[in-house]
Amino acid sequence: MRIQGIEAENFKLFTTNFNIIKDIENTEMVLFNGPNGYGKTSVFDIIEFCLTGEIKRIIDYSENLAIAKNDKFENKILVSDEKKSAFVKLWLEDNGKIIELCYTYNPVERKKGGCKENNPYNIFGCFTRTIIYDGEEVQDQETFLNNHKITDIKEVFDKCCFLSQDEHLKFLKTTKKSKAEALSFLFEIPEEWKRKKSRVHEQLEVLSNKKKKTSYITKLEKEKENIDNSIEKLKGAMQNLEQKSEVVYQRLFSDKDIFWDREDVKFDDITYSNTQKELDDHIYFVEHNSECLNYVFNIEYKKLMKDFNGDKNITYIQNPLEYAYRFIDLIKRADELEEKYEKEQKLRLILKNIKEKRYDDLNWLFIQEENLLADNDVKIIKEQLNVINNLKKIQGILQSAMTALGQSRDEFINSAKVAIDAGGIIDNKCPLCGAFYSDRSELDEKIKKETELLSNLSDDSVKKINDIKNQIYNRFFINLEAGIKQMLQMSYIIICKMQNKIELIF
Repeated sequence: MRIQGIEAENFKLFTTNFNIIKDIENTEMVLFNGPNGYGKTSVFDIIEFCLTGEIKRIIDYSENLAIAKNDKFENKILVSDEKKSAFVKLWLEDNGKIIELCYTYNPVERKKGGCKENNPYNIFGCFTRTIIYDGEEVQDQETFLNNHKITDIKEVFDKCCFLSQDEHLKFLKTTKKSKAEALSFLFEIPEEWKRKKSRVHEQLEVLSNKKKKTSYITKLEKEKENIDNSIEKLKGAMQNLEQKSEVVYQRLFSDKDIFWDREDVKFDDITYSNTQKELDDHIYFVEHNSECLNYVFNIEYKKLMKDFNGDKNITYIQNPLEYAYRFIDLIKRADELEEKYEKEQKLRLILKNIKEKRYDDLNWLFIQEENLLADNDVKIIKEQLNVINNLKKIQGILQSAMTALGQSRDEFINSAKVAIDAGGIIDNKCPLCGAFYSDRSELDEKIKKETELLSNLSDDSVKKINDIKNQIYNRFFINLEAGIKQMLQMSYIIICKMQNKIELIF
C-alpha cells in the first residue's frame, strides 16, 4: 500500500486548493524544498491527520503548555477561514484499487468570543470522516480500517516520521531577558503555594464554624447523634421482644403441606432421614440453581432420545423423534393428506349412492364445489328427483312395497356381483334362489327375466320411477361414475408413489 496523492483546501496555510502532490505511488522519493511557512510540515500534517484522525504534535504541544481541555479559544488552529468549508484528502493505492480518506469541516454559526470547540484537544472532532474504496463509500469504517491495518498506523506514525520546527528551539533562540521572564514563574511557586494553603484553611474554617447554623460539621454531628439514639431504641425493643413474647414459627413453604415444615414435628429414624435428604436436595438446588433448572428444562427432550427402531409400523407415541425424522414430509402435509382423504371418502360415497340408485342421498354441495356436474345438470336432476318423490307420494301401500322390494333387490344383486367378482360366491349359482346354472351369462339372463317379471307386477308409477332413474343414470351419472373412478385411480397411484418413498427409508 503506497500513497498516491494528497489534497487540501482552507487547511492551515493552504487557503486555496492544494493538489499538486499526485500520482506518486511509484515514486521512490519526494523532496520538499522551501523557506519556513510555505507548508512543508503541513503536508505531513495532512498525511498524519488522514491516517490517524489527529496530529499528535499538536496534542503534545498542548500538554506541554498545560492547556486545559475545557479552556476556550478564539479560533480553530487547523482552519484558515472558519466561515468556509475545509477538507484534507489522502489517496492510497492498494493492489490496483484506490482508497480515499477524507476529513471535512463544515462551517457553523460563529459564537462571539472563545468556545471549547476551538480547543486543540477538540479541534479534530470538528471534522467528519468519509472513506471511498474503489469508487464506493464505505459504511462500516472501523471494520474497513482494521482489515487494511490502517488503525495500527496511529501507534507508530510519530516513530516513523520525525518533524523538527522552530517551536522546539524557540526558548533557546530567545534573548536572556525573554528567558528570565519565561522562567520567572519558578520563583513565584512558594508565594502561590501560600495563597493556595490560605484558601484551603479559610474553607475549613467555614465548614467547622460551629457558631453558624450552616456549619457542615455541626450538621453531621447532630445527624450522628440522632442515628445513635435510634440504634439504642432498636436494641431496647429487641430485648423486650425476646423477654416478653414468644417467637412464632414461620413456615418456609406457606402454599405446600410439607411434613417437616410445621411448628410441632415429631421425628423417628425414617422421617428424620427422609427430611435430612429433602433438606440436602433443597440446599443443592440453591447452590446449583441454574444447573438444576437446565436439567428440569431438558427432561422432556431427554424423553425423546430412544434407540433407532426401524419398524415401518412405528407410532408417534412410542418413538416421536424417529417418527418425525422419518415421516417429516408426511407430517408437513398432514392437513393436505387429511383433506384428500376426506375428499376420497366423499367420492366413494357418491359412487355407492349412484350404484344403489339412492340419488336423494347424494352430496350435491360437494358435487357442485368440485364441479363434478354442471349447475344446469344438477338443476335438471333435482327436478327429476322431485318428480320421483311426487310419484312415491301417490303410490298405494302395495306399490310402495313393490318399489322398496325392487330397490332392495337391486342392492342385493349389486352386492352379489361384487362378491362374485371377488371370488366369494361361485359365478354359476343364483344368489337369490340358490339354483345352479351352466355359466355366468345364463345366470345374468335369468336375473334379468326375474326382474322384468317383478316389474310387470308393478303399476305405471313404479315403472315411471325406474325409467326416470335409468334416464338420469344414462344421461348424467354414467359419465360422473367414470370420472370419479378415474380420480380415485389417480389418487391410488399417488398413494403408491408415497408408499414407495416411505419404503426407501427402511
